[in-house]
Amino acid sequence: IWIPADIKGLQLVNPLVPQTSSCNIIFTQLQISITKQERKTAPIQCHVSGISLDSAYIHWYRQKPGKAPERILYLSSGKPVFDRDSDKGKFEAEKIPTASICTLTVRRISKDDAATYYCQLINFPTCPEHYG
Repeated sequence: IWIPADIKGLQLVNPLVPQTSSCNIIFTQLQISITKQERKTAPIQCHVSGISLDSAYIHWYRQKPGKAPERILYLSSGKPVFDRDSDKGKFEAEKIPTASICTLTVRRISKDDAATYYCQLINFPTCPEHYG
């Protein structure tokens, strides 16, 4: 999320450009950035092709300016597993296997949410680790 100095809005930034891995998995980010007003909700989508999302583990990370990335949650076939209990009301995640899309939703956006958000596929038997 980037906070414009003169606008009462927040911009969610996800630097996912089409990225190909050795396992022919491609991540595509359709919206490079999202601008929202504070207290609104912002969905961030990651399109994954070359693998079925049914069996994939999707991890979502947030990287604040000047900080290391931190994992927010991961999602397999059930409900998301959060790294911090305090994030349970802030974030929501889902996989839509029929559309090959995974979504991270940021609720009640505040200035503290200014960050770059990443999706990652990990622990797939033949393709151990891929980022988008």
